[in-house]
Amino acid sequence: MIIEHLQRTAAVLGADIERSPVECDLSDEAWDLKVESALKMAERRARHAKEPLQMHNLLLDLAAEMGLNVDSVPRMPDWRQVRPLMSMILRVEAMGPDAVGLDEVAEAVGAGLELPEALIEDIKRSMAADQVEKLLRGEAADPLRTVDVKTKIAAVEAATDRKLMETTAAVALTADYQMLAVLGILVHLDPLEGMPLTMQPESLLRMLQHPTWVLWGQFITPGVRNREREMAVMVANALQPRAYVNVQMLRNYSRFLRVELGLSDEDVLDTFPDPMT
Repeated sequence: MIIEHLQRTAAVLGADIERSPVECDLSDEAWDLKVESALKMAERRARHAKEPLQMHNLLLDLAAEMGLNVDSVPRMPDWRQVRPLMSMILRVEAMGPDAVGLDEVAEAVGAGLELPEALIEDIKRSMAADQVEKLLRGEAADPLRTVDVKTKIAAVEAATDRKLMETTAAVALTADYQMLAVLGILVHLDPLEGMPLTMQPESLLRMLQHPTWVLWGQFITPGVRNREREMAVMVANALQPRAYVNVQMLRNYSRFLRVELGLSDEDVLDTFPDPMT
């Protein structure tokens, strides 16, 4: 099921996951056509990308209204700054980091931040120099820490049934705690009698500064939690060894959220029965 959702995602992005330049002898012309097709598809998808609910900034404003000191909590960038990156992100998702050049990264960032042309050129030179230094040290020159759809499918295929079930449980349970945490914050403003799980104002600040909230939690909404495709992609992402948010980070974050919600400091996944017995 997870692989089917990833394959559909790849198809929507214009990626041919069954073939690659390594696996078959594509001519230069055929490869150019394939890349151009993915580029056009990514640009089309980027144009229709909906502005995400900026939960981090909404809760940060709420914290300020509650009289909390939010000076140490940075705001997330405005969608206007992020939109120029969407086409590039979708192309990397479809075809891997090699599908995007350093010049494009610098130009997209510059467009989003409305930087002067001279500064954008400086960024290009700096990024190029950094990659050369990595190569000289024998390190991989990979400016984008991303994993494409094909790599995600391979990771799912390689995972054991136990690993898949444990990862799915970690993603789903942590997503549930995340939604309870946001609800707990809102309920605290207008307490309901008998509501057992609420978060104190200081808990809100701690959550907004937590790395897993920044990288993962702020994007969890009821819509995401209830869409099978979204959950499948999150499970595949958590299986990646290079992922910003992996299974262990989710388990640690769920424990953090439990404590902030007034529950015990316990990794409840350890109490689940063995799914393979």
